[in-house]
Amino acid sequence: MQPYVSLTSILLSITLPAVNGQQSGCDGQWSDWSDWSGCSFIFLPLVGYKMRIRTCTPSSAECVSPFYACQGNNFEVNECESDDTPIVTNNVTMNICTRQNCNPQLQLPNPDVSRLDASSTIVDNVVDGCLQQLLTCYLNNSSQTVHIQSPSGTMFAEGNGTATANFTCTNSGQWTASVGISVTDVTCSTLKSNCALCDPLQVGLVVADKLQSGRVQMQSTPLSNGCVLINISCTNDLETGGSSIISSNLQVLSNGNKTAEVSLRCNSDRQWQTDDGLTAPYIFCAIPKLAIGKRLLVS
Repeated sequence: MQPYVSLTSILLSITLPAVNGQQSGCDGQWSDWSDWSGCSFIFLPLVGYKMRIRTCTPSSAECVSPFYACQGNNFEVNECESDDTPIVTNNVTMNICTRQNCNPQLQLPNPDVSRLDASSTIVDNVVDGCLQQLLTCYLNNSSQTVHIQSPSGTMFAEGNGTATANFTCTNSGQWTASVGISVTDVTCSTLKSNCALCDPLQVGLVVADKLQSGRVQMQSTPLSNGCVLINISCTNDLETGGSSIISSNLQVLSNGNKTAEVSLRCNSDRQWQTDDGLTAPYIFCAIPKLAIGKRLLVS
């Protein structure tokens, strides 16, 4: 709950007369306090007040109205908040809201460039006369953390793979989170991994006595967490000989009869690596060099 302005001091500054008539030396007496009223939200949508009253009555038969008085106030005020249990008075329950629509509707804009959009569903429900929307955000990868937050970064909920948060339409026509913050826009997102920042994979030129460069093909596939997977093939178009994909660390990543294949992912250190954990700042596609090379026709 956000800090709020004290209504007690405001309301107690409104002095209701506690004296019936003028002071005459004959004191009156107070009746018992009434029950507390319901929690009223007239002044602010999230902060209200409840009140109880009492009546000044004659203390004896000699005290004849209007010549008696009671000392003190004939009412008391206490603050109440939106999450207070509603107080029932005269069979009427006072709630934070009675309306079932908010304009504008709760908006789900795209997150900023540092985050990835997550899938979402909204389910409407009416609780104590108030419209509530249950927002669920989810990802295909349950190991990733998904966040429900405002565009400015105020966090409402988070979870691994899925997160849920309730938003209530108040009497002021504003959507309010369970933490007492008014909202209009909410994002469902997850942080991009560092892998999204990898440099493009480079292919080096093979210069050696017995080796030469083969034909390289690469296909990039974006993953759900913002990372990139690259499928690489190294093909030997000569009549004889195999092919190899070699990292710049001089590690053989893959061998093939005619075509060698390997997949590289961009890791959290922003390096390309194999499923076996071998890193490759850049790669070579190497095939044997023939004294008299006769290339196959490639359609």
